[in-house]
Amino acid sequence: MRYHTILTNAYSYQVGNDPRASGGVTHVEVGKTANGTYRRREVNSNGNFESKGPSVAIPPHLVQELIDRAVSRVENDERQGRARIGEADRTKEQLYSILKLK
Repeated sequence: MRYHTILTNAYSYQVGNDPRASGGVTHVEVGKTANGTYRRREVNSNGNFESKGPSVAIPPHLVQELIDRAVSRVENDERQGRARIGEADRTKEQLYSILKLK
């Protein structure tokens, strides 16, 4: 299964076992398993180290909510003239297609 970064947040707490990955960002990632279930995990990364948190099953509607939140954040940043830093470079439709939603 391949995970796809949906949302990136500022680092706020350690999600995995490697404290060397602290101080950077936390990526929220989602993947779809071979049997059709969705898994979500968080990954801390500071450019030199990364630490992966546990993977948990989530229903499709929560995957859609994560994608909608990411798209809304990007649109809001663009309206306010802020740069798109760390957000996925894929559109909502592309993420829905990759993750086979709808």
